[in-house]
Amino acid sequence: MNPSTEDIVNAINEINAEKIIILPNNSNIILAAEQAQSLIELPIAVIPSKTIPQGISSLLAFDPSASLEENKEAMTSALKNVKTGQVTYAVRDSKIDNIEINEGDIIGIADGKIVTTSKSILETSYDLLIEMIDEDSEILTVIYGEDVTSEQVEELENKLLDKFPDIEIELHNGGQPLYYFIFGIE
Repeated sequence: MNPSTEDIVNAINEINAEKIIILPNNSNIILAAEQAQSLIELPIAVIPSKTIPQGISSLLAFDPSASLEENKEAMTSALKNVKTGQVTYAVRDSKIDNIEINEGDIIGIADGKIVTTSKSILETSYDLLIEMIDEDSEILTVIYGEDVTSEQVEELENKLLDKFPDIEIELHNGGQPLYYFIFGIE
């Protein structure tokens, strides 16, 4: 699922645009995007977004009337305004930062670091968000995956509204594989 430099160059060549902005949304893709940028004659800006929530936050900072460089600066700056949480499952037994993880456990990842684990998708999700949401948090974006039911989404939303009545919660069916939930907190 990680495109190569050649894949990115080919995609750029298919675009009919004078300027291009690339949002990798994955730390594994940033280098390939930067290499592609060096191989293309068009003005290109690579915004070093590492997650989907960062990419979304960056897009909201885009100004069609601004220059490519101004947009690059604003969009890159926006990356700092979002925290990312992800809920997935462990593919093997391990121990990270004194957290025992067994294959098949549900793990909660906050900005790239595993912070919680359990056997329950909802318990892990809730515990992860308790870790991440603070007094400065205003908006929680929830992107739920293909293996999450509408009942689970509703249960998590209700539990969060009870705990954080002042936070705005946005729900989106992302349909993504592997990640039960992806959270963006701003």
